[in-house]
Amino acid sequence: MKEFAIKYPAHGVEYETVKTTYEQYGVILQDAKALRCPVDGEELFSLEQVEAIRWRVAALGPRLKLIRKITRAPGRESRSTCHAHNLF
Repeated sequence: MKEFAIKYPAHGVEYETVKTTYEQYGVILQDAKALRCPVDGEELFSLEQVEAIRWRVAALGPRLKLIRKITRAPGRESRSTCHAHNLF
């Protein structure tokens, strides 16, 4: 993926691509790519960088599997059965 130059509007200079430490909700990622202004050091993340961070954070957690059990009240017929009895 080719990155393009983004200029910082306040200073008119291009952001530098750097690696930084990203922290949110107690999760710390080392070497996350970011854009940094060479004048004042302000950092921001492009959409691609945010997506890469989201993938890294998701990979840290366990894979959850949803198991759904369909049940009905005891002694009650399912709707499909009730409709079949009402046909005749």
